[in-house]
Amino acid sequence: MDALRLDYARFLFEQKRAVDALHPLNEIVTHNPHNVAAWRLGGQIALSATEFLEFARDWTAEATCHVPDDLIVKAQRAEALMLSEDVASARLLWEKCWNTARQPQALAALVLCEAVAGAVAHKPEDNKDEIAASRAFIEWYQKLFAAQAQKTLMRVNEQMDVIAGALPTAAKMLTAAMAEAKKEAVGV
Repeated sequence: MDALRLDYARFLFEQKRAVDALHPLNEIVTHNPHNVAAWRLGGQIALSATEFLEFARDWTAEATCHVPDDLIVKAQRAEALMLSEDVASARLLWEKCWNTARQPQALAALVLCEAVAGAVAHKPEDNKDEIAASRAFIEWYQKLFAAQAQKTLMRVNEQMDVIAGALPTAAKMLTAAMAEAKKEAVGV
């Protein structure tokens, strides 16, 4: 029965009916709080739109209580915290994600959180990893912008030199984009 509800929730989400998709997932986790697939899909849905951010925080908090060792749930929780500007809490989770599975998205998020704190301790191991992590860093920056995380974005912008030490490609791209935006704003 859970598999059928999960498929139905996935179908509803694919049909752009995110809120409706959460109902069967809620039924699943209510009856089986250790159903990792339901928690993961719910987290994915909750993080799919900025207007669901508060719900994403609640969903991922509950998910980490029931499936605390699941890396995807942990990363979803870290993302919800970071987009909500609870960067200090997010950093701890991103570090665990990075230490468990060295994914560029986790490294980029960890560097971002560390930069907000003022010092970056983690860096990619080689040029290929730097490019992948820089690309992911830009994606995180865009998500923060969409979430209107102004305080975090301002701090990231202030720490561009620190970020350049770990992710020079991302720092160059963001610096160039900010210079272009400034030039356009002056020209208007």
